[in-house]
Amino acid sequence: MNLLTFTIWPEMIFWPDLIIKGWLPYKDIAIAHNPLLILSLAGWMQVFGTQIWLIKVFTLLIALLSGVLLYRISKSILTVIVWIALWFIMGGLGLWFDLALVPLGLLLYLLASKRKWFLAGICWGIMFLTKQTAVWFLIPILFLRPKKEFPTGMGIILIIFLSLIWKLGILNDYWQWAIKFGIGILPSAVGQLKLPTPKNLIWTMAIIIPGIIGLTKKNWKLSLWAMAGIAGVWPRWEVFHFQPGLPFIAMGLSYLSKKMRIISSLFIFIIVMLFLGRDLNKPDRFIEPEILEVSQYINQHTQPTDTIFVWNTWDNIYALSDRLPATRPWIPQLPWYLSLPGVLTKMQSDLITNRPEMIIVSKSPDLPGLKELIDNKYQQEIIIGDLTVYRKRI
Repeated sequence: MNLLTFTIWPEMIFWPDLIIKGWLPYKDIAIAHNPLLILSLAGWMQVFGTQIWLIKVFTLLIALLSGVLLYRISKSILTVIVWIALWFIMGGLGLWFDLALVPLGLLLYLLASKRKWFLAGICWGIMFLTKQTAVWFLIPILFLRPKKEFPTGMGIILIIFLSLIWKLGILNDYWQWAIKFGIGILPSAVGQLKLPTPKNLIWTMAIIIPGIIGLTKKNWKLSLWAMAGIAGVWPRWEVFHFQPGLPFIAMGLSYLSKKMRIISSLFIFIIVMLFLGRDLNKPDRFIEPEILEVSQYINQHTQPTDTIFVWNTWDNIYALSDRLPATRPWIPQLPWYLSLPGVLTKMQSDLITNRPEMIIVSKSPDLPGLKELIDNKYQQEIIIGDLTVYRKRI
């Protein structure tokens, strides 16, 4: 068991593992996000390994860098402590693209405040290559009236990036997945919209709104940084999407009156205690015991060159079992991907042609054609928790 529960998003293990094994982003992996975090993780895993604790170390290093930058800006240990509390209760113990934007957003603010526009432009370019929601940070930048060095720095980073993906032959694939799909289709896709529950809306706004009020009280332009940082919560409401704005919210709370600071701090402390009680001594999310057990089983009962297919469960099983998918490119099994023209047809074709050694499903295999394939060509081998493992008949 863990002292604290991390959220180990399956993509944060699976996608870097595929890249290490020679699969190209966008061409071989359908990714709706920009690639810098995934490539950084692939480099980290290539050097240090794919163990879960190393992913946690990577996450905590991002948090540590964020804390150092926030202290550099605020000169206040109390502000950093408040931010750590907010980071924790809003999904900080989980690696996702939003968390990676936190130190970059702080660095951008620091550079822009010092009018180092060329470096600020480079920083924003790196932010955009981490996640497309970096575009929101252009709003507070514009109010600072940047000089021409800013777009020059941006342009250099983007030109280098486009040149590299053109050289790799994936420029068109990048356009299709990260731009056309990720920006043009995904935000309004069926099933993508997720609104907050009344309870979540109340407690998050009880933190966010006082912080924005404090920033506005100090200088209304500061509030734009917080709002740019939390804009990524739309259209899919998850508290970890607030992460890029939380350091600015923490600064805003420090600008409130003494009475309001005490009330806000007490409220945050109560929320932290509630979250601590919920997360103590529980398995990491998406790395439940049955996921580890089935991954170990696959690794021990297949050959390294065998492929597998996982349906309706976490796709980190591929990386944890050190086996590749039978379908290529890999398309995430989410409604907004599977509803795209030709996706299911290509997946079915790959399964028939490549015949994976094992098929792992959770509950009933509702992929068109998968049940028939299992009935005709596979036999049930073992059930682990909610997961059923089928092996190819000889």
